[in-house]
Amino acid sequence: MTYTDQEKTAIIAKYRQGKPIQELCSEYEICARTIYRWAKKYCGIVPGEKRALTVKECDMLLHQVKKLENIVAILKTVNCTAHAPLKEKLHELELLYDQYDVHTLCEALDVSRGTFSGSQPTRPGGLRWETTGQASRCSRTCGTSQ
Repeated sequence: MTYTDQEKTAIIAKYRQGKPIQELCSEYEICARTIYRWAKKYCGIVPGEKRALTVKECDMLLHQVKKLENIVAILKTVNCTAHAPLKEKLHELELLYDQYDVHTLCEALDVSRGTFSGSQPTRPGGLRWETTGQASRCSRTCGTSQ
């Protein structure tokens, strides 16, 4: 049987009010795993409700804040916007390549990682020059260092 979002939230509300999961399972003919999945999906933090964060949730939020801080710093540093031509964005990404991870750089300027990786100059024999700070290193396109 398919349940609407309203029916799912009503079932989850009963669960949150303390109705045993087994009663809900037999009443609505659904398995406990489904109820737990719905609870995770439809039952976010209710405004005004106080609860403690789990360690995993706290770590996830801290990681997200750090990533967003890096994106803001990138956007303040570059001389173009996310709507600039791709060539300009790639140039700015190359300038910051040694300061931030590729995922964050590409997300900040809305460039796919494949496009950015493909824009890096290559040498004959599949070797790619990567500049990090003042030193340059040569690596194979598969990512191994020499």
